[in-house]
Amino acid sequence: MSHERPQVTPKHAGASRLPVRRPGSSDRRVQIAAAKLRVALDERLNRETPDWVKRLAEQRLAS
Repeated sequence: MSHERPQVTPKHAGASRLPVRRPGSSDRRVQIAAAKLRVALDERLNRETPDWVKRLAEQRLAS
């Protein structure tokens, strides 16, 4: 008698049918939102915000 486990197909086996999205688009939106929050926090705490963060915060969030 063998005590081997039966082969189970993973639930995500059909994951190749996921919708295609632009690479990094949601990552960029998160970066811009974080920069906006950083600018707001720095203003409240009277701290200097780095120029690169200000430039990033000025960008528009893509829909």
